Amino acid sequence: IETHLKTISAELLTKKDPFFYKNSPESYFEESYIKPITEIIETSVRKNIINSTEEHIAYYKKYKEFPYIPFWSLIKYLSLGEVYTLYSGLNPFLQASICKNYKMNTKTFAAWLKDLSLVRNLCAHNQRLWKRNFTFCNEELDIKQLIEKLIHFLNNEPYKRPNEKFLENLQARLNSLLG
Repeated sequence: IETHLKTISAELLTKKDPFFYKNSPESYFEESYIKPITEIIETSVRKNIINSTEEHIAYYKKYKEFPYIPFWSLIKYLSLGEVYTLYSGLNPFLQASICKNYKMNTKTFAAWLKDLSLVRNLCAHNQRLWKRNFTFCNEELDIKQLIEKLIHFLNNEPYKRPNEKFLENLQARLNSLLG
């Protein structure tokens, strides 16, 4: 889901300018978000890009814009929480363009993205998910209900629907973990 969101966002945001975040952030972001988003991007550039040996980064080192790289490469280095901040700061038209891909309104999508970021971080840091309630898109859910929502999302994902066997295996594995 995280990769899909980053791909959709990069595709939509770079149609006119792959360096929009540097050249004209005021055209994309609400004024109150420009400074925090600029800081997120500059931190990512310092921490991940300047000394990177990744092939796609090495390619951009020969250009005068470096260390700035096209947003479609930069977004790979942003955490899901940072993508949430970026999304929150987008102007409403761009938010709606992204949400259209998920068949959600902008407020529900923002809540969904924030909650998904929390679940992802809990998993990444070996925190427990069982016996924990989540407020997912303003609904109180336990982990089983959250899994059902995730399976539903994967079944309805508009671009790349996973095969049924994958979903069955995922459902069975998650159910076995929950007992």
